[in-house]
Amino acid sequence: GSTTTNGSGGYAFTGLTFGGNYTVTPTKTGLTPGSTGINTVDVVAIQRHFLVIGVPLTGCKLAAADVNGVGGVNTVDVVATQRFFLALTSGIANVGKYQFNPVSRPYTPLISNQTAQDYSTIVFGDVNTGYVH
Repeated sequence: GSTTTNGSGGYAFTGLTFGGNYTVTPTKTGLTPGSTGINTVDVVAIQRHFLVIGVPLTGCKLAAADVNGVGGVNTVDVVATQRFFLALTSGIANVGKYQFNPVSRPYTPLISNQTAQDYSTIVFGDVNTGYVH
């Protein structure tokens, strides 16, 4: 089955059977190239990190900057984010895609109601959002 979160990100599954095996896997459609949310400020922040200028990106911002998933920030990340901002559809790696942590959460078996089952999320390329820490 599936469910959709409310405006605050809350969600619920109903009709599940205790003792059954379930896995919750969050998904969200990625941003469209050129859409708001990823802009030149993100491109410059990723470029500054790569060039070791100013305060480096850390934590979730650093993870969001690694749009090609090589485990570090390089010129491909800068160019891919810029191409996404310019509404190009090729050469954008994972820019605009969502990554959830954990990727999924198994309940094998489901033995009780589950609350506070939060997921952390980053949007690749979006390093300048106030809620990215």
